[in-house]
Amino acid sequence: MSKIPKKIFQTWSIKNISQPFQQIVDLWKILNPEYEYFLYDNNDCEIFIKEHFDERTYNAYCRIIPGAFKADLWRYCVLYKYGGVYADIDTLCLSGIDKFLTEETEFMVPIDLNTNPVEGQHNLFNTLIASNPGNPILLNAIERIVSNVENKRIPPSRLDFCGPGLLGRAANQILGRNETDSFVGLEGNHGKIHFLKFEPNIEIVRDTHGNILFHNKNGNSLLQCLYFMECQKTENYKSWLTMNPI
Repeated sequence: MSKIPKKIFQTWSIKNISQPFQQIVDLWKILNPEYEYFLYDNNDCEIFIKEHFDERTYNAYCRIIPGAFKADLWRYCVLYKYGGVYADIDTLCLSGIDKFLTEETEFMVPIDLNTNPVEGQHNLFNTLIASNPGNPILLNAIERIVSNVENKRIPPSRLDFCGPGLLGRAANQILGRNETDSFVGLEGNHGKIHFLKFEPNIEIVRDTHGNILFHNKNGNSLLQCLYFMECQKTENYKSWLTMNPI
């Protein structure tokens, strides 16, 4: 039996999701019926961090501006507390999660595309994370974000602030590697850690046996359209891709 609790966590600004997009979200439940499912809205996320983490972490969460960056911190926190699986809401689940987990697995994440020289090759695609509770990689990631916020540290790559770059740095440190060591080509099971493959262009995430877990929105035009329609409904939406302050 896997050490990953059978819980799926997702977050969105509100819980009133349009029916077409809800059908996409529901695939995570349909294909994983043995998993508990939790959707946190903005208020839920803030309350969770306030109740379960220290004042420094809560203050850092409140100071972050883009919703996607707040969600980065929250996903590390909720998985550190409860364990389970986090998946971005704009992903299309195509298979059951258990197929990708072994009895040894304590942490599973796709390796990012790592094609931008400015961003390095240490990025882990935090769109999907599976973890046991109390995983040191997640604690390291949380502490790094809090430090970045408190010190107003904006790295050259925004992915290193709280997203894939920061998660990769945290994983490298826990694994005893240099922070920016490359993960390129390391897909597969490595004892307690399972690195999934993120296919460029088509943007599917699979294991080394060809089993596909999910489709990322950037490789699916319908999913992109539905996602952007949901974004338009979000009050004071701030994209992390713009030059808005972090």
